[in-house]
Amino acid sequence: MGRKGRVAPEAGGNAQKTTAGHRKLAVTLRATYEQCIAGTGTIGSTVPGGGGQKGEKAFVKEFFRFLDRVLVVKKGEVVADRCLRFVDMFVRGLLEKDKPKPKPKPKKPKPTPATDSAEGDPPAEDAASSSSESEPPFDPTTFTPQPPHRFVLALLQHLTPILNSKEKAARYRTTQLLSLLLSNTLPTFPTDFSTVSKRIFTKTLTELTKRLKDREAPVRVQAVVALVRLLEMGVDDGADPDDANSDDEAAASAPGGALALLLDAIEKDPSADVRRTVLYNVSPTPHTLPYLLARTRDIDSATRRSVFTRLLPTLGDFRHLSIGMREKLLRWGLNDRDESVRVAARKMFNYRWVEDVGGDLLSVLERLDVVGDGSQGGVKEVAMRGFWSERKDVVEQVVLDEEFWENLTAESAFLARSFNDYVKSGGGSGGERGGVAELEEKMPEVTRLAFWLKGYINKLIAAVEDEGEEAGELEFIVEQMLMIALKTDYGDEIGRRKMFSLLRESLGIPQLTEGVTKLVVECLGKLSMGEGDFCMLILEVIAEVHDAIEDEQEGDETVGDDAASESFHSAQSDIEDGVNESITVRKEKEKEKERERKKAASDSKKKKKKQKKQKQQQDDEDVDMMDVDDAEEEAEEEEDEEAASDSKKKKKKQKKQKQQQDDEDVDMMDVDDAEEEAEEEEDEEEDEEEARALKEMMINLKCLHIAQCMLENVEGSLKQNTHLVSMLNGLIVPAVRSHEAPVRERGLHCLGLSCLLDRTLAEENLTLFAHCFNKGHEALQISALHIISDILTIHGSTLFTSPSCAVDQRTLYRLLAKALKLDDHTDVQSTAAEVVCKLMLAQVIQDDELLKFLVVAYFDPGTVDNHALRQILTYFFPVYCHSRPANQARMARGVVGILHALVVMRDGMGEEEEMVGLGVVCAQLADWTDPRRNVGGGVSAGKGGVAERVVDPDVQVVLAGEMLERVFAGGCVREEKKCLLSTLAKLYIPADANPEHLRTLYELVARAIEENVAQDAPSRNALNKLEVSLGKIVGDLAAAAEDTVIVPAEGDEDGEEGSEGEGTVVTAVLDGREEGRYEEQQQEEEEKGEEEEEEEEEDAEEE
Repeated sequence: MGRKGRVAPEAGGNAQKTTAGHRKLAVTLRATYEQCIAGTGTIGSTVPGGGGQKGEKAFVKEFFRFLDRVLVVKKGEVVADRCLRFVDMFVRGLLEKDKPKPKPKPKKPKPTPATDSAEGDPPAEDAASSSSESEPPFDPTTFTPQPPHRFVLALLQHLTPILNSKEKAARYRTTQLLSLLLSNTLPTFPTDFSTVSKRIFTKTLTELTKRLKDREAPVRVQAVVALVRLLEMGVDDGADPDDANSDDEAAASAPGGALALLLDAIEKDPSADVRRTVLYNVSPTPHTLPYLLARTRDIDSATRRSVFTRLLPTLGDFRHLSIGMREKLLRWGLNDRDESVRVAARKMFNYRWVEDVGGDLLSVLERLDVVGDGSQGGVKEVAMRGFWSERKDVVEQVVLDEEFWENLTAESAFLARSFNDYVKSGGGSGGERGGVAELEEKMPEVTRLAFWLKGYINKLIAAVEDEGEEAGELEFIVEQMLMIALKTDYGDEIGRRKMFSLLRESLGIPQLTEGVTKLVVECLGKLSMGEGDFCMLILEVIAEVHDAIEDEQEGDETVGDDAASESFHSAQSDIEDGVNESITVRKEKEKEKERERKKAASDSKKKKKKQKKQKQQQDDEDVDMMDVDDAEEEAEEEEDEEAASDSKKKKKKQKKQKQQQDDEDVDMMDVDDAEEEAEEEEDEEEDEEEARALKEMMINLKCLHIAQCMLENVEGSLKQNTHLVSMLNGLIVPAVRSHEAPVRERGLHCLGLSCLLDRTLAEENLTLFAHCFNKGHEALQISALHIISDILTIHGSTLFTSPSCAVDQRTLYRLLAKALKLDDHTDVQSTAAEVVCKLMLAQVIQDDELLKFLVVAYFDPGTVDNHALRQILTYFFPVYCHSRPANQARMARGVVGILHALVVMRDGMGEEEEMVGLGVVCAQLADWTDPRRNVGGGVSAGKGGVAERVVDPDVQVVLAGEMLERVFAGGCVREEKKCLLSTLAKLYIPADANPEHLRTLYELVARAIEENVAQDAPSRNALNKLEVSLGKIVGDLAAAAEDTVIVPAEGDEDGEEGSEGEGTVVTAVLDGREEGRYEEQQQEEEEKGEEEEEEEEEDAEEE
């Protein structure tokens, strides 16, 4: 063995110095390997027994001995990394040399061009033959394993058991080497050429899946890379990705189990590096792509950014994604809290997606759901704003000509509106002046905009009447144009008048949708001369719409004059000669259609009645003809057979009786027909009455919606505006008293808006809104809560002090507390939480009980599925407690009661319910009440060193005293006592707190230790630590007080009493604290309760 035993260590020693000579060292080591197999050369001849398998085994043994020394090196050592790279290069060299050289391809005749295939595409047969020749299929029956193949299998068999080593360094280096080999050397290695090879690779796969649950994140990272490469090599080929087991080994051996574990790791692994590694290495397929794209919601910003910078570019054209995936990518990326992620998302939209469609921005918008997010555009609005800001080259090339405006689609209208917003905000290429100039050049003037808007409103009304599918798109187009009109400069008086007239007349059309109506009212508010004129205009429109009910009842009478009924000519176009289009008013046409329908129904009934009469006459004629025939037959029978006369008379008599019966039936049919006609007339009257009532309700809702839109755009006083007062008395109050629920609810909403404009009205109607919450359904309760919140926000809590307010403060607080307890109605509960939080932040509500209700609802297991409530309160509590010292003190006063309520709640829970651990609750409450977290406090570094500023240092000192008093009180169960005492160690007890509070707390702590109230180690440790710190603080306070008090020699009683009092305190402190006593006691307690403390920590971590 002589020299051979030193070849591998020598190669390894040289390999760890630098990577520059790895290739030469690998060639040398490969030559040594070949000599050992052949039994020749200076090294092979020293192998006992000659070459062959014995020489191969001897080399492998020596190589593995060298490798084992590398596998125990800890992570971070560069020499070990170099050695593993050298091993990878050596194995690659063995396999490459053993690989057979490809045979030269025979020349092929030139293929004739195919007539039925695309230009430039090779025929299918030729492509198949060329691929088959370049990569011949692997046939395990004809494959002959060579020594390098046996070496690879031996290497894998040697490394696989080390994956379960107890040493984390060995596990890390082994997975690292496997990932290097599988990534660089073995991608094309035949894994199933024999039963042994299948077993080895399957075993490696199984052990690597176990490493996905390793304690060390670096091990899991390398295991992910190696496992993905094994799957790509086909070790788990032909698997069903939806089938997986929970057990690691079973799941790995089951079809698709390894992939399922990887997808589970990308969602649940605590290390961001592991999740990111899975994201980089797992190939995107229809099954894995949703898991990969979901990383845009990862908690790690680098992982979220990697989705946009690494994953999406590899997918190619964004049109391969579904519309839902595109929408989510934009929403999550552009609204991300990290700036780097937002930049990556903007780059994806502004460049890659636009380039995928050849630079056509409209094509990108057409592949998004522009209409689905409403008139504001949602995340597409954010995307377009960033696009215009970054792509200045596209801004200069935008052309909005007449053809563009005459053929608007939802996407093009949204494009024009976003461009108008961008330029109007001063984002033009030339600054503010350049933006205005660009707006004048590219956007239409007011008159032309009104002309085009008129045409699309006509189309919208026609589509709404015909219930066409394009109504939704047309509504979106009209809304976008109205939003453009809302930001247009109306310096042109002629254009302003045309636009005003157009909007004024269009607002009175009942078929106009609510979204368009709201924007029309906003535009009219901008175009009006003042709030008085605006309110008067809206009242006129409401009167016109409401008069449609009376016009409907008049029947055939015409509605107004011909000009008003047929069309109106506001905003006529003076641009094109001979064009005089207008918005068609559909009222008269609707009446004509209704009259025609009624006339047709009446004609149909008359026709049916006439047919019934004709049928009756025909029956009578048939009866008369039967009489004539009977008489002739009777005469003939009397001449021929006289004997049968009696029989014939009898038959005749029967026939006459039958005829009389038929006549009576005919008379009864006339009576039945008359009754049926009366019933039909009654049914028609009832149907007409129902249709009339429905029409009246729809008109009332339309009027109320217009009034609501007006009230949302008015800020003046209600009493000083006579138009608002008349609308309140003539429209809103009757609507509130209506028996129709939709009308009543909308009337209540308008009444709430009116209350915001007048304090007295709010005081008088607050009782009504409280009644609506107590007696109404869920939607009405939510509306009532919002109205009450807005009223209190505007008018303040002084509203309750007025004598005209029938609702006192405590009644309102009870109402809100009742709403917070509605676990079955999650929307009402979350709305109530939002209302209470807003009012508390505005200092309108200052109630300890309501704050307690909020905290209990936050930790209540019954609200675990109410995500809206949890998110509201997650934001509210830190902001509320750390914004004002008074708020934090209010929270501290309720901590003891909150913990007691949660303990009682925990005891009453069922087995299937789960609640957050009390340790977590205590930590959260301690953080909310920490005075160092307040605004204006914290730690600052200056010239004098680190200084800590606390706004209110007494908060947690008082809280600690309240906790100890609760411990001493009766009824405090063991779990609650344990929770209170363990929280003491998390409180901040500063030395600059109130001395009286500190002394009181020290006495309580000493009493708790003396009475041995702590039954567990963590509680005892908390008390001991608090006693030590308090003892030092109180001792320093006593020493300072003794230095400042001058005791007279003979006598001031006050001075002596003061000195004795101070001396007594110092004595009590110093005598009770011998040197080292507390430290020894604390150490003994920690040693005794070490196991118990570890169990407590494990329980807390699990919770």
